[in-house]
Amino acid sequence: HTVPAPMLKVKMVRIKTAGAIDRVSLDGPDAPNGDTAIGLTFHDGWLYFTHEQKDATFSISRVRPTGGTVEAVLRGIPVTGDHDVNHLFFDKEGTLYFGVGSATNSGVVASADPVNQKWLEKHPEARDLPCRDLKLTAATFDDPKGKTGPYQPLGHADKREIKAEPICTSSIYRLRAGSTTPELVAWGFRNPVGLAMDANGTLLVGMQGADERSTRPITNDPDSVLRVRDGAWYGWPDYGANLTPFSQPPVIDHGASGLAAPDRANLVAATKPHAAICALAVQSDGGVLVAEMGDFKPMTAKDNERAGFQVERIDPGTGTISPYLRNRGTGDAQPASTLDLRNGFERPVDVRI
Repeated sequence: HTVPAPMLKVKMVRIKTAGAIDRVSLDGPDAPNGDTAIGLTFHDGWLYFTHEQKDATFSISRVRPTGGTVEAVLRGIPVTGDHDVNHLFFDKEGTLYFGVGSATNSGVVASADPVNQKWLEKHPEARDLPCRDLKLTAATFDDPKGKTGPYQPLGHADKREIKAEPICTSSIYRLRAGSTTPELVAWGFRNPVGLAMDANGTLLVGMQGADERSTRPITNDPDSVLRVRDGAWYGWPDYGANLTPFSQPPVIDHGASGLAAPDRANLVAATKPHAAICALAVQSDGGVLVAEMGDFKPMTAKDNERAGFQVERIDPGTGTISPYLRNRGTGDAQPASTLDLRNGFERPVDVRI
């Protein structure tokens, strides 16, 4: 259960007493054949997980906890860029929710972006896919490979109208029990990673904010926890994770596209920029635990202030966020390797109760 790590084949293990592990076999024609797995959850006798396929699309599959033949749940989710299909969440009715991340940092493919470079040569056609028809502003961005526009592949900048795609990026979907057709819940999220539900039945999402990279770098965009409302647009790539507009000029003509500014009442709380929220869990008293993987500076930002590497707790009533579990030491939380700890957090990527 992890975040993407290049060149690691998909595997699943069962952790036993004293740290021993058993390999869970993943067999059959629908077994994963790509290099990445992210989400893993147990529901109704099955282990459900998200994983990459050789064609660079993502899939949701399931297998029995004892291992064996993998069954396809959903195939061909079009993610070929920076972010993927993330953690999985089931509600009490057995409806499956999942987030699909953006292809880019802030809406534009860039040849010098260190994250884009990991997939650009193999997938030069990759771009962000909108959930509804959009009209764009005249914003274009200079790149060594040619001017590039938002929602367009590298070196293409001529379109001012972009058509919606059947499955879009920067979105949250639901798959009802027994259905094979996902339904769009909400969109305009840069990378909607962790999902949970509060005591009132409101879906919560942990979103990773934009980085200071690409030809449209964004400075000081925090991560956030948001309340998810059906049909709502959450502003990306023109608004940050805290639902405030970027200082960069917008790339979408909001009025012509029929988009209103995102409702800031849906913001539960924001973390420090680049904390890298990965997962959420709701406590019995309503508190929200947030696993923060930690920053990737200097790739994501030029300053040296550390962020993440801990689990924080949010009081949803006040929006107050405070450390819950972290490595010892004063100041910003640090990974165990920096502190020379044998037992501690390196990059916490999940939290469960």
